[in-house]
Amino acid sequence: QILPQSDFPNASIAIYSGDTGTSSEVFTLHAPIPIQSTHSLSKARLPCGTAASALPAAGTVEAHCLNPSNLLPELTLGEKMSQILKHQTDQLIEKVEDFSKHMTQETLLLQDNYLALNQLKRYLDALERNYLTAREEHRNLQLQNYKDNIGEFDPER
Repeated sequence: QILPQSDFPNASIAIYSGDTGTSSEVFTLHAPIPIQSTHSLSKARLPCGTAASALPAAGTVEAHCLNPSNLLPELTLGEKMSQILKHQTDQLIEKVEDFSKHMTQETLLLQDNYLALNQLKRYLDALERNYLTAREEHRNLQLQNYKDNIGEFDPER
C-alpha cells in the first residue's frame, strides 16, 4: 500500500508491506526540495547563521561565521555549491541502499518495489538536473568576472 505524504516536489511516499497496511514494516521515500537558483548566493556573502537553500537538497545549508580562533578558510561559492550537491548525492545513495536492503529482505510487494524504484529514478533525475544547473550557474559567475573568488566547482567529479 502506497500513501503519498504531501504534494510533489516536497513529497514523500510511505510504502507499507503486507496486505492491510498494518504491518510494522514501513519504507518512506522523501523527495528533494524544489530547485532554487544559486543566484542569491552569488550576490553577497551570507551573514552569520543565515540559512541558504541555494540548491534543492533534502535540507538547508547554513553559513557559519568563522571563529577568529579557527584558522580554516571560508568556503568559496563553488565549494558551497559542491557541498550541497554532495549532501544530496549522499542522501540519494542512502535511499538506494535502504531500498536495496528491503529488496533483499523481500518485505515489499512487487508493485511496491516498482513504484519505489521509479521514485528513486525521479530523485536521481532531479539530482542530475540540479548538478547541471549549479555547474552552469558557477560557469556564468566565472564568465562575469565575479568580484569575489568563487572557487572551484565540484573538483572531484
